Amino acid sequence: MQTDDMQAVGQQVAEALKENEQFYRTAAPNVMNPKLQALLQERAAQRASFAQALTSYADVTLASVEPDNVMDAVHRGILTIKAAMTIEHDKTDEVVLGDSAAAEEQLLDTYETALREESLSPTLRQLLQ
Repeated sequence: MQTDDMQAVGQQVAEALKENEQFYRTAAPNVMNPKLQALLQERAAQRASFAQALTSYADVTLASVEPDNVMDAVHRGILTIKAAMTIEHDKTDEVVLGDSAAAEEQLLDTYETALREESLSPTLRQLLQ
């Protein structure tokens, strides 16, 4: 795979990881269960760590990863509003978990798309797996 192609794949996955990290950072304070809050914070830190590892290999810098786009910010805002408007506060965690599952599926799709690249270097493939 050419360096530019590898950098593009790395950039795409790094952006998805950054968005996923920001999602979890937004979701964590909106849950009632302290264990779930800790898990969401852990996931955010994990995504940041994965993005850092990827950027060091794929010649992508986190500064070049767009920190936010309008649709991602809107999605996180909707999550906060949904959590706040949940009348039965014991259901708030369920709302956040549902959105978390959707965020995980979106990130998984990004990884699977990247891994389908036939000419992906073995090192980058291993890093993504």
